Amino acid sequence: MKFYLCSLFFIFSVFTIKAQTYKTYLDASGNSVDKSNAQSYITYHQQADSSWLMKQYDMRDTIMSSGTFKDRNLQIPNGKFFYFYKSGSIKGIKIYNQRREDTLNHIKTSGQFKDGVKTGVWLEYFDNGQIQFSNHFENGKKNGISENYNYSTNTVYIRTNYVNDVEQGECDMLNTRGDIIQKDIYKDGQLTESHQLKVYYTQPKPPKQFYAFVNEGLKKITGLHDKGKIDVVFIVNTDGRLTKPEIFLAEKNSKEFNEQLIALLLASPNWQPATKGKPAVMVEDAGFITIDNDKATITEIPDNIRSRFYDLTH
Repeated sequence: MKFYLCSLFFIFSVFTIKAQTYKTYLDASGNSVDKSNAQSYITYHQQADSSWLMKQYDMRDTIMSSGTFKDRNLQIPNGKFFYFYKSGSIKGIKIYNQRREDTLNHIKTSGQFKDGVKTGVWLEYFDNGQIQFSNHFENGKKNGISENYNYSTNTVYIRTNYVNDVEQGECDMLNTRGDIIQKDIYKDGQLTESHQLKVYYTQPKPPKQFYAFVNEGLKKITGLHDKGKIDVVFIVNTDGRLTKPEIFLAEKNSKEFNEQLIALLLASPNWQPATKGKPAVMVEDAGFITIDNDKATITEIPDNIRSRFYDLTH
């Protein structure tokens, strides 16, 4: 990714005196060219603090990057920068009465420069807007903790320590619940040790009468929907109450059926909460039910659905 704009600024294509705004056309290498040969263009102006705010656009006026420089020639980045990525639209997960959709232009990278070098936390993003990488920089190099995120669950799955761009010390691998499942040790970028760790966790469990309760309740509302598969995700609190049920992939069901199904689940007998650690401590976690041809079964929650509930339960 190109962080500096090459020698540009002895020719100014546009100058607006009132706003002190400049516009310059660029080729693929960042050199100043006329509009007919341009791949992109920038606009920039001096701010009150004497820094220069720059925005770069492609020739269809879609923003590509923005940031502040110390100098008028835009050679010393200093301040917050954003780099954008244009991709196809992302089809969201369909949820009862809700739909998530993405846009065509996304922030791909964001971070801070100080006197021309990277500093602080730099983030890279998936095209759905969630964090993909988090890296800490000092003096233009990775120093400190870097994290890789899982696309489906938006949770950290690798956490690594760096010293001057080199892996040093512990590197942890985590599951979607945040438990460390593997610990690697690095010295000067070389793996020296690797240990698998046991995770103590039990998922929420329904009471013995749960299936009979749900299946009996379904008999009263089956005429309100087309027979087929319905997925429901919910939270089991530490006191065993089933809360926040949401229905997935239920476009064919009537609003009345969905409302009655949610009411049925909210009236469920108490569950056995999830537990974590040793000694075991009760924790909130998500549960997942599949209803197929009016019969309920309980399965492990898929990662792409668990992501909606991680922030509620951790």
